[in-house]
Amino acid sequence: MTLFKKKTEQPALFYVLDDYLKEAKKKGEKCFYYPLLDREIQKAQVWSINHHLWMEVDHKRDNNIYYKFYGI
Repeated sequence: MTLFKKKTEQPALFYVLDDYLKEAKKKGEKCFYYPLLDREIQKAQVWSINHHLWMEVDHKRDNNIYYKFYGI
């Protein structure tokens, strides 16, 4: 048994979504949009739950699916 637990790094997606959230709050917006890859959807759902936000598919443009994060 070790005395210190190893810190786990957050996925890069979390840092990007944090930046988008800060910008939306700074501008006074109620939501923001971000394109997600299929492999990022579960991580984004975890992030949105931790930040008490809703996440849903909004639109598709140029083979990218944009998700709406709202409830800011």
